[in-house]
Amino acid sequence: QQQQRQQHTLEDINDVYIPHLCSILNILCNPINCDGLQNQRDLPPVAASFSAILLIAAQLIPTPSRLTTPALTLLNTTVERVVLHRAKPPNTGGVARAWLEAQAKVIQENMSILPVSINSSFLLLLSTTSAATSCPFSEEQQKLLLELTWRLSVIPEQLDNLINEQTPRYICLLLGNPAIDPTTHEGLLLVETMWNCWEDSGREDSIIPQIDSGECMHALGVALRTAFKPSNSSNRNAKQARNDIIALIALFSRQPDLKDSLVEGHVLEYCLRFACCGDVRTYHPDCRNMSVTTCDEDFEAMKLLLSTVFPLLREPTAAEVVASSNLLDLISLYIVSGLEDSKKERKCRNWSQPQFDELLILMLSLLPAILNHVVHDFVDKGVHHMLLDLLMWSFVDTSSIEGNDIHSHTLRIKGAANSFMATGDFCVDKLDKDDSVENNGRRLYALLILKSFQRMLFLLKGEIENSRDVGDNVEKYSTTKNCSFNRDSVASVEEIFSSSKDSSNFDRLRKATHGLLENGIMDVIKEYLKRHQRSQDTSDIFNKVTSYVWSVCSLLCESTPSIQPSFGQEGVDLLLGYFDVNEDKLATDEEYQFLVLTVLDATWNCVVSCTENRDVFLSHEGVYLLLDLLEKCSFQTQYMALGVLTELCEYPSAVKHVLHWKNSGAAAYSIVSLLVTLWEEESASFGCASIIDPSNPHPLRVEDEEVFDSRARIYMLAYLIGFDGLFEIASPKEKVILILIEQYLNLKCGEKWWDMNQELYVDDVQPVEDDMECLKVAEVANKMTVDGVVKRQKRALEEAEFAEKDEHSSTMEKLKLSVRLRDSVSKEEGAFVQTLSKSMRG
Repeated sequence: QQQQRQQHTLEDINDVYIPHLCSILNILCNPINCDGLQNQRDLPPVAASFSAILLIAAQLIPTPSRLTTPALTLLNTTVERVVLHRAKPPNTGGVARAWLEAQAKVIQENMSILPVSINSSFLLLLSTTSAATSCPFSEEQQKLLLELTWRLSVIPEQLDNLINEQTPRYICLLLGNPAIDPTTHEGLLLVETMWNCWEDSGREDSIIPQIDSGECMHALGVALRTAFKPSNSSNRNAKQARNDIIALIALFSRQPDLKDSLVEGHVLEYCLRFACCGDVRTYHPDCRNMSVTTCDEDFEAMKLLLSTVFPLLREPTAAEVVASSNLLDLISLYIVSGLEDSKKERKCRNWSQPQFDELLILMLSLLPAILNHVVHDFVDKGVHHMLLDLLMWSFVDTSSIEGNDIHSHTLRIKGAANSFMATGDFCVDKLDKDDSVENNGRRLYALLILKSFQRMLFLLKGEIENSRDVGDNVEKYSTTKNCSFNRDSVASVEEIFSSSKDSSNFDRLRKATHGLLENGIMDVIKEYLKRHQRSQDTSDIFNKVTSYVWSVCSLLCESTPSIQPSFGQEGVDLLLGYFDVNEDKLATDEEYQFLVLTVLDATWNCVVSCTENRDVFLSHEGVYLLLDLLEKCSFQTQYMALGVLTELCEYPSAVKHVLHWKNSGAAAYSIVSLLVTLWEEESASFGCASIIDPSNPHPLRVEDEEVFDSRARIYMLAYLIGFDGLFEIASPKEKVILILIEQYLNLKCGEKWWDMNQELYVDDVQPVEDDMECLKVAEVANKMTVDGVVKRQKRALEEAEFAEKDEHSSTMEKLKLSVRLRDSVSKEEGAFVQTLSKSMRG
């Protein structure tokens, strides 16, 4: 009975005091009138009391009761005042301003308990595992709690506390929890809070480990599915909230450490499903009764979904997801709708022309990334033929087209970003010119289509290499193609080799290539190059398109050697026109450098390996132009040009041209001078001396073995030309370096034997007797090679010094002779003048 009386007494006390506490908290929510304070010395005790009250209010949050609402209201209003004070400090001074600063200091420094209390409250919300489970917080309390979290994320000090307490993880989980609808105001607060966490760079390392889990990614997927519910199809605010969620997922997809989790958490699958269900027929339950229109919100959702999936498509785990989706059907649908003949009756949604242009560009940009996952459907459904038709439409000369087609003339748009993309004018440099031959508003279409063709042909090359021994050509592919064309649309050689293990892919890719050739892709390429042969356009988009045109032409000739003769004299003439390069642009303009590299690659595959084209190339002085280019270009272009020239010199007819070449800018600058100059520049970049030190047994050693060493190609080129012929035309100084070039292979062999010996020593492996003998012989042979090079270089240096002295002496004699001649001429002139003056007197 006594315990019952005590319990009743406590309940009576709570009934009396809780309303009073609520009233006190509500009173404190209003701004405090500081007129009664005499000066700022009275503020510290008031601030201390206020801080204590806020701490009590923070402790009341995780326990839902009648005090929770006023406690949250007090904290919200206080934090809001602090945020407004930080954003726009008051102009007035005095006690009122000091009181605001005191509140800000309390929130920033003394309220580290707030994130802990908020996370405890989030755990209570997460305990709501289904819609039938009652939520411990009322709707008003949920709203106040999420508003408080969002306002705290605006304050940097509290944002760090939130991240340290793993609040981003709880936010992700709440987005997929039944207690919160992600399309409502509460969902927007969660998304905005997460954006604030990512706002400053440097916090990603702390956030990514928190959300890099299957549980968080599953919650994001649930939030995305909830946002696309049919009940939200007609609610504009819900659609805007849905787009914010997609934008948040797009932010996550740009983080390399989260890509795999997004794929495994089915987020990629959901994004692809909702991107396709508006245009491609599907019977999936998530898309049933879902209504998507051409409104601005659905247009933004489509763009965001396509932009979100793009970084995830190259993930190895995405192959099955992409193959089972309707993405290729969606892309082909838009390609067909983009063709000129079918634009009146589109099969996709009835977008406006600018909207359709922008979406088609996004579709075309996705195709190269998914091509290796959908080879079967890509070929069987004839998507390559659709692309070729669209490419021909993009390359057409619109100067003679009549009508009001939006693409028929260059559009003078003073804007950027979406306006360029949507209106079809993708070149900033052409805004002030109405030259529809150079810029018909379709060049970005052509660029993306060419990237898809390039990707397809790279995949075919990978299949060819898988079907035969690649040992002979590994160095060529790994050091030229992969080095030069490692662009956003081109996979590495390793990716190509491992992209498709199905043997039927080879037959399909070969079939697609033959289909393109039969439909005249080579004629389309040559027609484009002929039309723009003398173009003065120097814009990046023009250089990109032309680069990919040459790249596709090169890959076609490489994969199908039987079409090389069709390249013919016309193709060789077009090719040689690009050998006259701008040296300044080549050193500074990346796109122009890529263009020169693709031209060299086309020379390698379209000319060098075909007898007819090679003869035309030689007869049109192609070797001389190639050597002129080699002299001007930068390192990467030099490396490619050396490879082309080396393979070209395997044919004796080309060697004669190389030996006869003379630089047009300097007298007596021959092929030897060029090779010696390239060798010295390369050696200097590696820190190697061109004159060997006898104490250094490995004078050609490079510490970083992954860098490209063009000295190997210089040696190979000199070997094919013939060292005897090079020594005959070399000057004494050039012979010093030529001696070292001649012994490059022997010196490298000695270096590799020494590396092998060092690896055995590090691994504590004792060679057998025969192997030890081989290592000793290799060491002796390397020493003899080094000594021989040292002696020959010493003699060559002496010869060069003697030749220099002889040249100096002959020059001095010429000067003396010229002085004597000048004196004699002056004497004769004087005698002639005297004789003439005497005759005039007489």
